[in-house]
Amino acid sequence: MSTDRVRLSRWPVGAALAVLLAAGGAVSTATAQEQEDKNLVRVGGSYAYVVQSTTRVSGGDLDELEIVYTFDDGSSPFLSWERRISAKTGLELSVARIDLDLAARTTRTMTDPNTFEQTVTRGTIGGSTTITPIELALVHHPGSHERWDFYFGAMLAYVLYDDLVHDASPEIRQLSPQLPDDTDTVALDNKLGWGVLVGLDWNTRADGPWRLSFSARRLFTRAVFSDPDADLEIDIDPWEWRLGVGYRF
Repeated sequence: MSTDRVRLSRWPVGAALAVLLAAGGAVSTATAQEQEDKNLVRVGGSYAYVVQSTTRVSGGDLDELEIVYTFDDGSSPFLSWERRISAKTGLELSVARIDLDLAARTTRTMTDPNTFEQTVTRGTIGGSTTITPIELALVHHPGSHERWDFYFGAMLAYVLYDDLVHDASPEIRQLSPQLPDDTDTVALDNKLGWGVLVGLDWNTRADGPWRLSFSARRLFTRAVFSDPDADLEIDIDPWEWRLGVGYRF
């Protein structure tokens, strides 16, 4: 089987973000010595919403499988460290761990080559996985009030995927026929991704190190089955809302 990928490639955008990160660091390092309290650590919890994804797997003109993935909202802790490299620019390293439950609605259409009659079979596959995005972001602070600090940026991410735990249904086994009968997990490859973010910090005191922190992020990544016989990809593009506390030093 071969996966029908009708989406435009996202990697030109990701490559442009990589250039942006490198260029931002190069032009801002010269002013880094002018900035006091250059480090900011944020910690807290996040709420993730994953957009529905559709994959079509074709076995030829007479056999097609459509899988529509829907995800339950998830929550996770996060930890981030931002280092100012100029008065208005910082580099942020961040990690979160997001648990995802998913349901895959399958529609398989098979056509009889003699009569051209179609047989449609529908089913549901349940499963769960955990993703751990490790993100490097270039963050811009356009201007700060003495109590408020607004920022936005672009990020690259290396996403770690736990095995997909599923209900061992026949639909999954048809996609990966080499799975043993007693296996209910499918390995997923770790992948690169990219994203954007916007955030707002509120200082508890005008001259104090503590702050409340809120940010919204959109990550674009793709889960790929490690088994080459499966030839299946799932777009996992979470919106993530983070709420936590920060400490500048």
